[in-house]
Parts: sequence; C-alpha cells; structure tokens
Amino acid sequence: MKAGLGVDIGGTNVKILVVREDNKVLFQDRFKTHSEKGVKDFSVRLALKIKEAVKETGLKISCGAIGMAGDIDSEKGVLRYSPNLSGWKNVPIADILKAKTGLSFKVENDANMASWGAYVIELKRKSLNMAAITMGTGIGGGLIIGGKLYHGSSSTAGEIGHMIIETNGRLCGCGNYGCLEAYCGSKAIVKRALSKIKDKKAYRDKYGVGEEKKINAEALSCAASMGDKTALLVWEETGFYLSVGIGNLLMLLNLDSVIITGGVSKGKKYFMPALKKGLERYSIKTPIKIAKIFVSDNPDLGSLGSALFAMEK
Repeated sequence: MKAGLGVDIGGTNVKILVVREDNKVLFQDRFKTHSEKGVKDFSVRLALKIKEAVKETGLKISCGAIGMAGDIDSEKGVLRYSPNLSGWKNVPIADILKAKTGLSFKVENDANMASWGAYVIELKRKSLNMAAITMGTGIGGGLIIGGKLYHGSSSTAGEIGHMIIETNGRLCGCGNYGCLEAYCGSKAIVKRALSKIKDKKAYRDKYGVGEEKKINAEALSCAASMGDKTALLVWEETGFYLSVGIGNLLMLLNLDSVIITGGVSKGKKYFMPALKKGLERYSIKTPIKIAKIFVSDNPDLGSLGSALFAMEK
C-alpha cells in the first residue's frame, strides 16, 4: 500500500505526518517554526524529523510534499516570499531538503495543500470548484477548479488573504494596506480586541490562555461563550469582513464550496452568523445560494493534504 509524507509549515508551527492511501495516519509530530532563527537552523530540525518519520514507519518513501505559508514557485520548489516567515526570500527548500534527506519534495503554498486535503477528505472529490481559506497567523487560500489544483500563471493563485477589502485600510504584514488578512488573521483579530479592552490585565486574568494568560483566538472564543461583549463584537466584525472576501470569490469564480479551516476557525459559532448575514447583501443571489460554506474541524488538513498530494505525484 502506498504512503505519502506531508509537511505543513506555518508561521508559528510545523506539522509532519505519514499517511497511507487508505487515509490511516502512521506518523505524526509537530514543532515550533522559529523562522527568526533562519533557514539553516530550520532545515536541520525539519530534516531530522523527516528522517525520524521515515525510520519509524519503516516504509520506502521516495517523495514528499510540503505546504508553506507564502508565495511559492511550485515548479522549482522555491519559497519566493512569506510575510509570516521572518526574512525568508528565494529559499530553494526542495533542493535543501533533498540534500539533507535524499527525498524529493513537491513544494506548494500551505493553503493549496489544505484545499487539497479538504477536497479529498471533506468533499470526497465531489466538489469540482471549491476554495479553502486557512485562518491562522495569516490568511491563505487554495483553489480547486475543475477538480484540479489551480496555480495560475506563476503559481500565485489563491492569495485570498491579500485581496483588498478596504481602500487605504489597515497595514498588512505583506506591506500593503486593506488586505483581508489585516482584518481576519489571528494577529489582526487579537489586535482589534486589545484596542477595545480598557483593563487588559483583568481581561487576561479572566480569559487568558495558558500560564502566560495569552489573549488569542481561543481566549476570545472562550470570552464570547461567556457573553463578553468585546469578544462578541470582534467576532461579529470578523464575520462581516470575511463576507466581503468570500462574496468577492463567489461572484468571480461561482464556486460550489468554501471551506474555512485553521486556528481562527475556533470562533466559528460567533463569526458565521455575521458572515452569512453579510452575504445576504449581494443583489446577485445565484452564486451565493448554491455555495456551501462551512468550517472544517480537522486541524490537520494542511499536512494531510500534503501527504495525499505526494501520493498523487
């Protein structure tokens, strides 16, 4: 039975797994990205994990797939740029890892791999035209058009997080203004919440996550569940901004499915009503009505999608 090795590299965490063609996961692990330590440090740590995965499963794996946050040249296996990977530009990640592990790697945008995972696992390949929106440190997007991963002319298609939803809007990590990511990425959501909180210490003490009492998407979801007005307002705003981005997608591409995934999706109970209400504003109803919009509870769509994509190749 065939098996694929998949790696999901995000701005905060890295997930790695090996999965069989029957979708059974044989190996799974995760570690911190720490992109600020540089490509050399990161590639050494990742190569060790890859070797561990191959050794532990005892399978002959010749090819893997990597999903990375950023602008990817999928033909050459190069990360051209990423606003969420500190200072990484024109990194030949496929060549680096082949030299360290002996394995060949297909490199794709991480949201492309999440979209492939959603297409195969969630939709059973039945939705021919779909988008996946990954809501984590940043916001990514992947497109399946006609049952195939859509890259565009330069492998850049699907940058949903960097659609402009407000002219001269908030500064985004990419350097532009008014991007969807600047309103709905986890950093943006938390920043917006903190700007509304008067007594931040009291708020952290009550809702903060972990020993450090962090205010993050999980904390804001908890706060909303307890009726906190600030958290509820922030999630409502998030839903509205998402409706602008998703509405644009539906009008342009007439998709049949949109799947939302990632850490920010924890707040789905509180942003989905505003998202649906926002879509009701569109006068052209057909693209809105036929599209199924839902949140995936699978936290590993990116790494699973990478492993399944590796088997395709």
